Amino acid sequence: MTFVAIAIQTKTLTIMADDKTKVGPADSSRININENYEVAYWTEALGVSRGKLNEAVEAVGTSVNAVREYLAKN
Repeated sequence: MTFVAIAIQTKTLTIMADDKTKVGPADSSRININENYEVAYWTEALGVSRGKLNEAVEAVGTSVNAVREYLAKN
């Protein structure tokens, strides 16, 4: 009879709440207008005011591509 030793290595994954020190979006394909750091990032990146960003997100949703298209037309 032969015995085989198997070593299993595990890693612990820690999930934390949003890190408010972040300066960019958590998901670069979506705009979260409920997070101030994301609003600051997207208003700068898109060159628009917070009001215009809110207007665009309300009109077309949170997709960055859709918001860019909306802003280009309006």
